[in-house]
Order: sequence, then structure tokens, then C-alpha cells
Amino acid sequence: MSEQPLHDGAVPTERDQEAIDAIVNAGWDIDLVTSDLRPRAERLLALLGLVQDAGARTDRVLVDVAFLRAMRQAESSPDDAISLHPSDEEAIDAWMLSGFDVARVPNSLRTRVRQHEAIGALIAGVVPRNTDRNQLVDRTMHAVASIESFRSERMRVAPERGFRIPRIRLNDLVSLAAMLLIGTAVALPIMSSTRAHMRQTLCQANLGSTALAMASYAAANRDSLPVANAGFQGGTWWNVGKDRNASNSANLFSLVASGYADLRDLACPGNPKAVTEAHETLGFDWRQLEQVSYSYRLIPAGTAPRVHDDPHAVILADRSPVVLMAARGLAVRPEDNSPNHSGRGQHLLKSDGSTEWTRSPVLTETGDNIWLPRVIENKIRSVQGRPTIDPIQGNELPTTPLDVFLGP
Repeated sequence: MSEQPLHDGAVPTERDQEAIDAIVNAGWDIDLVTSDLRPRAERLLALLGLVQDAGARTDRVLVDVAFLRAMRQAESSPDDAISLHPSDEEAIDAWMLSGFDVARVPNSLRTRVRQHEAIGALIAGVVPRNTDRNQLVDRTMHAVASIESFRSERMRVAPERGFRIPRIRLNDLVSLAAMLLIGTAVALPIMSSTRAHMRQTLCQANLGSTALAMASYAAANRDSLPVANAGFQGGTWWNVGKDRNASNSANLFSLVASGYADLRDLACPGNPKAVTEAHETLGFDWRQLEQVSYSYRLIPAGTAPRVHDDPHAVILADRSPVVLMAARGLAVRPEDNSPNHSGRGQHLLKSDGSTEWTRSPVLTETGDNIWLPRVIENKIRSVQGRPTIDPIQGNELPTTPLDVFLGP
């Protein structure tokens, strides 16, 4: 039978163990070992002799070689071989780069390096020169047995655990589904509320920027509110994009056309059809009613209202739900809030540049509904208990400067 080479790992093969037992039983006399084990026994004796000769060296070179061999072994060892932890590898690299001077190693690795330095000292001085061969063999075999026992215990998997398929009960599935439903029921409203709050905050910031733009416009135009070039001439003022002289939104757009405001300032995040790029508009107005995010104060016939006529007058708000419904020929609910914020309320911008969040379109101070002219409000008061009214026509105007009426 051909001889097998010595195993590359830390544990001898079965034939190696037979050769060791044979040479120990022969009293270390190679001539008394059987012929089939004698060549392997001779190589083992030679190997033990090298170990003994190297045992007396305590210089730094032996430590270097030991660690370099350990690192190479980690790269070429089989999958189940013992390998260094990444933290140990980092510590050894730092130690070698510092010239094996622990004081030059970073503080975070110094404790681990000191441990490896102690291990290196043990490796360098584990076998004295005067050690008896029997003691050497006993200690070697004890170390081999300890390593093998450690590896066996580490890799052992209990049969009842290794191949056991866990059973899932119906009650467990029901409990898990209930937990998921409860978690979803709690998380979704929180996420929705957070998004709504962010949109509301951005919308308020837009109104603040618009207030500054209106102040700049008024300073350059004799304290006037923004109007289109030829002024508002009446007609159906919700015909957005049709005629700058007959569209109330064109009055508000003049802030953008004149360079006082950015189009993004007039695009509420709560309006999914709002536009922010100039090429999406007509240059003097928005293209359609749904693109307009804010309702601007309609100017009474024959008047030219100034910014500071009434500092508390509402001049701008989130878009009107009444105009959106009436323009489609549908009945309106005058108490509804702006759709920009899912009907929760609307922001108001006043002549003095202040903003206010309100949960009703009816102003507390005056009882004025900002979505309707005074004449229609009076009709509503005369017909109590009626939840809706007939659509407005889009040509109504406030009769006095005190009548707040916003559109579109």
C-alpha cells in the first residue's frame, strides 16, 4: 500500500496516529517499529526534532514567522478550519506595521495586540531544549486532542435540533396577522398626518413668499394690488387662460409675469395639478382652472383697491372648492374647506402680509364667507336648512370693498 502524505491541517491523520503509537510503544526505537509504519515514524521523529530545535529560540523572528504562517493558513484553510476574527486580523496587521511596538499601535487595538503578543511569546518559548521526548509527545498529543475535541463540539448539531421542522400553529398565524393589522392601522394614519403637515407647512411658506412679492409690486405700482396689464374688465372670471382681461387668475399671475414672484411660490403642494415650470403656462396666465392653487380677491367694479386700505382684509387663500364645483355646473356647499388640504381648512393671506390657518371659510370677525359674494350669502340666509345652493355663474363681483370674495 502506498504511503499517504502528512495532513496539511493541525490534526494528524489516522495513519500518523498509528505511527506515533507504534514509535511510543517501541520506546522510541525506530528499528522495533513495523516496516509498514517505519517510514512515516521516521518522518514524525524528524519533525519532532525540528520542533525541539526551534523551541529554544525566543527572538522576534520566530514570532514574525508564526504569525505570517497563521495568516497564510487562514487564506488557504478549508471551510471548517479555525480562522482569525476580523478584529484579530486588523490588530495583527497594525502590530506588524508598527514594527511590533505595542506603544505605536492605535489605542482601540492595543489591548487585543497585547493578547497576541502574549500568545506569540508562548509560541516562541513553548518547548525548552532539555525537554524529554516523551514529555514532548505527551504535550503534543494532548494539544492535538484538545483541538479536535473543541472542533467536534463546535460543529456538532443535535439530531433533534438539526433536522426538526418547526410546526406553525394556526393561532400563531392569526396572532401575527393581528399584529400586522394593528401596526398598519397605527402607522398609516401617522404617515398620512405627517405628509399632510409637511404640505401644509410648505403651503404657508409659499404664502409668505407671495406676501413679499405683493409688497414689492405695491411699492412699484402706487400701493396697488396685482392686476393684469389691461386690468380686470368683468365677464366670466373663471375662464382661466382664455383672456387676460377676463380671467381673475391672470391678475394673480401678473406677479410672475412681472418678475416679482416665482411660479413655484404660487404652486401649493396640496394641488396635484399645480405647475412649476414656465413652459407649462401661457406666459400671462395658467392654462386651466385646475392648475391654479390659490384664490385671489376679486376686485369690485369701478374700484382700484390698495394694499393698505384695510390691513386685515383677506386677499389670497387656498383655492376655492365652490369655484371648482360651480365651473362644472354642479351644486356647491359654501361651508366646504379648500381641497388643497383635504378639506381640513385653508391658509389666508391678509393685506398686512400676515397668514392665518382657519378651519372654516366664514371669517370670525365679520361672518363673511370668502367663497361667495355678499348677494349670494344673503340668499343662503333666506333659505335655512338647505345644504347646497345652485351654482354661481362666474360673473358675480363683490358690491363693496368690505365684501371679501375670492376666485378662482
